[in-house]
Amino acid sequence: MTTPRISEKAMTKTLDVILVGNALKAVSVPYLPDDPISILLTRIYTSLGGGRRSFYRQDLFLNGVPLEDHTKSINHYRIFGNTLSYHAIQARNRHKGDIAVHIHIPGGLRVKRTFYFTPDTTISQVRATVDFLSDAPTSEQMSMVPTTPLKADEGLTLAENGITHELIFRITKDLWRKSLPLGKLFSYTNNLNTLGTCAQHSLTDSSVAGCTGDCPVGPGTNVEGTCKCSTIPSTAQTIVHKHGLGLLELTHSTFVCPSCKTHDGITPLTVVLLRCQYRFHGIDHRGQQFTSVWEKVPMDIGYKMFNYLDLMIHWRRLVIESAGVGELDECVICLKTLVDPLTLSCGHQYHKICFKNWDKICPTCQYNRHLLSGN
Repeated sequence: MTTPRISEKAMTKTLDVILVGNALKAVSVPYLPDDPISILLTRIYTSLGGGRRSFYRQDLFLNGVPLEDHTKSINHYRIFGNTLSYHAIQARNRHKGDIAVHIHIPGGLRVKRTFYFTPDTTISQVRATVDFLSDAPTSEQMSMVPTTPLKADEGLTLAENGITHELIFRITKDLWRKSLPLGKLFSYTNNLNTLGTCAQHSLTDSSVAGCTGDCPVGPGTNVEGTCKCSTIPSTAQTIVHKHGLGLLELTHSTFVCPSCKTHDGITPLTVVLLRCQYRFHGIDHRGQQFTSVWEKVPMDIGYKMFNYLDLMIHWRRLVIESAGVGELDECVICLKTLVDPLTLSCGHQYHKICFKNWDKICPTCQYNRHLLSGN
């Protein structure tokens, strides 16, 4: 029996982050290069002994400049060799004269958060605080709609807007209600263990672009599509993007054409999986979340191809995760091998102690065990 090997990405690395206000103190946290900044922030406050509700707002600064988009990865910001510092605004109880700002998130479960601000807090500062709820800039993923009319200038304070006691914002997730750009709608069947129509091919099958014995796809996830860079008018050239192992969010990814080196004219059509195991995570148009079980691509099959254009349900987000066959999963919180894991209702797995220290909120999909079960 072959012993499963641990992926190289499972080896823990650490990153030193300086605490703002105390240049002599730093905290070391584990990381992966593809981790989003939001995960790094959570590891930092967990290592400092704080909980998710211990802070109003957190920021990471690269050489003194704030990293505004917390959905981007550590690699994206090229932080290595530069100074990384951390600052947090701690949550506070209501003081005399404070204004209560209530945040409502409509949906099947009506989540409500309350923050307290001094009257001289600007509306833009209030909006920035709510970034912590989604780990993403409100301008990209969320719309904050006040129940009380506010002035157009968001640099004005709560007091200057006539707010003396409380203010209510309703949050709508753009992710669930906005249509996606052309070429980025993906489909799915009612079977949670498959991505859609699946065709199985040998490695010499010509249905993959240019595959005539030397197949252009690589191990892991590959995206096949068309690019309008063809020299023939009104036609498109078939291209293949080799992503490899790891996570790929199809609806939020940029694919570069290997011929013209641009991405503007690319329409992704299918996903090819080769010599790997895979699963997917999705959010449909109703906001419901799904995670499939791991499936292996048998070596004797060659590869699997999924067609997204002829099936019925459109997804707002779709993430495909691929790993080498025989590799062990890792806990994305501590980055160590999963042994006797805790499986959540959303399908994601973590060490029991890691999930407890993470305030019982899934760092992958934000599934909240306490809200749903009371435990």
